[in-house]
Amino acid sequence: MTTIGERLAQARAKLFGGSTADTPTPFELPCDCGHSVAGIRRPRIQIALCSACGKSLFVLPLNVYPAARRKSAPAIDTRTTDRATAAPSEPAASPANAPAWATDSIETTQAHANRSKKRPGVPTPEQSAGRSQTRAPLSPDAAAAKDRSASSTASNPAPTLPPTSLLTPRRTPVTVRLRRVFTPFRLLTAGCLALLLLTGGWMVYRQQLDVARRTWRREYDAALDAENDRNRSVLQQSLQQALKAADLLQKRDHDVNIARSLLQQCEALNQLTAVDPVAVLTDNTTPDRPPNPEKLTAELRGLYLLFEATPQPAPSAPPAVLLDLPLVIHGRLLQLSASSGILHQFSQQHPGQSALFLACIRSCSIGMDPSGPLQLELDPGSITLLTSDFLASEAGLTPESLPELPEILQRQAQLIAPSAESNPAAVSDSPIDPAKAAAP
Repeated sequence: MTTIGERLAQARAKLFGGSTADTPTPFELPCDCGHSVAGIRRPRIQIALCSACGKSLFVLPLNVYPAARRKSAPAIDTRTTDRATAAPSEPAASPANAPAWATDSIETTQAHANRSKKRPGVPTPEQSAGRSQTRAPLSPDAAAAKDRSASSTASNPAPTLPPTSLLTPRRTPVTVRLRRVFTPFRLLTAGCLALLLLTGGWMVYRQQLDVARRTWRREYDAALDAENDRNRSVLQQSLQQALKAADLLQKRDHDVNIARSLLQQCEALNQLTAVDPVAVLTDNTTPDRPPNPEKLTAELRGLYLLFEATPQPAPSAPPAVLLDLPLVIHGRLLQLSASSGILHQFSQQHPGQSALFLACIRSCSIGMDPSGPLQLELDPGSITLLTSDFLASEAGLTPESLPELPEILQRQAQLIAPSAESNPAAVSDSPIDPAKAAAP
């Protein structure tokens, strides 16, 4: 009789694998005389003697091989079971056109039929057919009916499913595909990445704004110091850097308007020409030869000049103004015209007052009549009012040569400040483009 420890050792060997050689294994063999021979198995074979009759009995040795672990049975595929169950009831197909799984089902069915033939006592289909033929002969009418049914069956075979219908793949719904692509983990990862990028971009933008604020204050103070020191090159560079920072900050205050006006005046002074337009007009409008408007326009177009004239509103359109310039060349009156919003505003707020500005000539027209007017049209994008006494002195104007210069500069500075607050481009009708202005 085995003890509890021996049973536990055997169970451990069966569950976790291992040899039972170190576990005592009893045996009990029945003898022909009716008695039983019991004992303990050994690693080698042994011969046990019956105590009643003295017969020798052969006893197997211990199992020295390790026991295999128990594994759970795999799950049975219901589709394969259904397929194998429905295979015998399906119509037979030719092996050439049948799919692989159908061929396997047919072979499996045939194997079952062959095994059933070999079972003793179970009649085969051939034997059953032979017995039915030998049991009772058919009458002529029954034989004729059987022949008619066989011919009708042969002429109308059972319909078979096309092989393509069995091989059609199953389509995955769109919702299932979307759930597979946009998984919660992927959506969470994308959201974290987007949040990280937005945070990084916002931090970079805030850093740029801080740098732009410091740049604006530093360069604007440097521009004011350069104006007091009368250094035009440093003034222009500082104003460019300050306005670049102001555009990034989107500043629209009084200091920005002043800086923009000073920069436009510096750029206009850089384009100021040394050609005397009166000499050019005098040479091309002599009475002894016919006027040539094309040649005169080619010589005057693109020249930046300093003008002191009184703007008057033109009757044609509100932005257009006429500039009263008392100049007569060979009996021809010189007329200046421009379509400028800042000059039109100046003519309305300060009627009859002179304006001091820089502008570029855009076109020139002259009639065939020797006493006809000589008309010059200014480029509206190049008109820039002077507001700084330092830049006015750079243009060659001083209080000694023009006593009313301080009043004109102060009047134009007061005009630019409120108009630039509402429209920064009103200081000059458009940014100055030297290449475009000089182009014919």
